[in-house]
Amino acid sequence: MHMQSLISYYRYFAENNIAVDFIHRRDLEASDLSQYKLIIVPYPLMFSQRAADGLKRFVEKGGKILAEARLAWNDERGFAAAVIPGMGLQEVFGAKEASLKMVDGVTMRFTDSGKNFLRGVGFKEDLQGGYFAESLELLPGSSAQVLAKFEDETPAIIANRYGPGEAILVGTFLGVFNYPALHAANANFLLALVDWAGVERPFTFDLRPKDEAPLDIQLKIHPEGLLVFVINHSQLPKEVQITLNNQSDGPHLLREIISNQTNNLTAKDGKLILPLKIDARDVQVWWVQH
Repeated sequence: MHMQSLISYYRYFAENNIAVDFIHRRDLEASDLSQYKLIIVPYPLMFSQRAADGLKRFVEKGGKILAEARLAWNDERGFAAAVIPGMGLQEVFGAKEASLKMVDGVTMRFTDSGKNFLRGVGFKEDLQGGYFAESLELLPGSSAQVLAKFEDETPAIIANRYGPGEAILVGTFLGVFNYPALHAANANFLLALVDWAGVERPFTFDLRPKDEAPLDIQLKIHPEGLLVFVINHSQLPKEVQITLNNQSDGPHLLREIISNQTNNLTAKDGKLILPLKIDARDVQVWWVQH
């Protein structure tokens, strides 16, 4: 289940061309993590005190984290925490576990606070999780707010400000329910987390049709321009609109290196929109001159 959680998060971010690193427990314990905007802690049943302290430092310095249910339940010796999240992390989230149910699947519905907190998410569908339904309780005096509730109206997702950083606690395993099949509402939630954490995306894209073999798009920055690599692993031709961010306004000359096809496009408001058609199992490499 732990591996499924890791694959689920990695797969979705990778398919949206968002860079992902896997952080080892020792990195949490000893490393400077200031290069990261968002840390996700899936299936976090066992933790070390030093790793918990590292997460706390990360948030205290302005970082943002998302953790799943039963965070730091057991330490490295297998001893169970009296309060969950354990190892003092309840202070970071401003909440603790109130009750727990074992479930196959569970539904979470956003509250008005959740809709305001993560602006821009499509909230028409409920989130789905599995294995645990961990009802949460806000700590007295906490600034935490309830973002979503289970069907029994108990808090399912909470968010809290801790120092200059923020932390979200999800009372279930969100990742495993997004694997192997993608759940649309969960996917929208993950993209909202990226925006919430201020993760800069040098480009975004809109793809048609969407299937199980997405485009692999990579951007290489050169002093004289950009190289955009577009790889279609699918057995179907694709149409994609790639929006390159942080580009100088005005005309840009584009040349596809393999076919030598050229195109003239104009950037507006810092965005250069590149519409492409790419055949099945094909590759295009575009040179974008400033």
